[in-house]
Formats: sequence, structure tokens, C-alpha cells
Amino acid sequence: MSRMKSGLILVLLAIPYALYIVWQVQSVTRVDLIVPDPPAEAGLPAPDQLAAVQTKADQWATDVRKTLAVSYQFRAPGPEDRATDPDCNAVAQATAA
Repeated sequence: MSRMKSGLILVLLAIPYALYIVWQVQSVTRVDLIVPDPPAEAGLPAPDQLAAVQTKADQWATDVRKTLAVSYQFRAPGPEDRATDPDCNAVAQATAA
């Protein structure tokens, strides 16, 4: 009977804890907290413009990585290190000099 009482006490203590966990999960995953995308407003860039800007930013980041690789190694830039940005090329040439 002693084991039965201790098991019952454990279950009685676990019920409020389980209810608290369910309450916390429910408060985080409420459906009314999911907000739809805002409507398009005048003056905001179109998705294709954002994609073009993203492409330019990615290309510039690649150029900067190439320039940093040359600068950290204190070497003259080779043909594979040529960047599309003239400023990055100037920095690489100045570092080599």
C-alpha cells in the first residue's frame, strides 16, 4: 500500500505541472498572434527591385571578401582576385604596394 500511496502522490504532483506546461505552450502558440503580411503601400519598393538590390549586395560582399583575402596575405592580386568594384581593386593594389 505504501508504493500505491507514493505513486498516487507523484501523479497528483505531476498534474498541476503538466497543466502549467500546456498553458505555457498554448500562450506561445496562439493563432491570433500570427499576423498576416501588411498590404503593399505606395512608395515601397517592388519585390523585383528588392531582388535586384539583393543581387548587388551579394556581388559587393563577394568583392569585399576577395579584397580582404588579398589584403590579409599581403600579396599582389591575381586574375581570380579581380573584383567588379573599382574601389575594391584599388584597395587590393594599394595593399600589394
